[in-house]
Amino acid sequence: IEWVQPATESTGVLGGETMTVDLPGDNFYQFVASRLTEDPDVDRTAGQLDFIIDVAGEDLNTYMAVNRPSTGIIQERPEYSNIENGFGIFSCRYSQSVLGKDMTLTSLDSLREGRFTKHLGFL
Repeated sequence: IEWVQPATESTGVLGGETMTVDLPGDNFYQFVASRLTEDPDVDRTAGQLDFIIDVAGEDLNTYMAVNRPSTGIIQERPEYSNIENGFGIFSCRYSQSVLGKDMTLTSLDSLREGRFTKHLGFL
């Protein structure tokens, strides 16, 4: 199952800053419980976790901000382009993956015996 987190914006464009996202443990187990159905004929084992972090350049962030759904009375949006003598967006994206991280024994125990996921058949 894929658990996508909300986007986080940096405070600047120079890079090098530490960015963190808090993921309370209960939220993880509630998410797992919301995506799986109880089936007494199924025994589940928890696999490894993959973390994928995507980042984008300032121009792409500006373009996405300009094109977010309007919440005000004015529905017309300004056109945004950073292409000279044309129209479009030129920016960058980068993706970094950390694959195959094992869950701790405490986390595995919480899947097996925890209040949110106990009924799902984790071994």
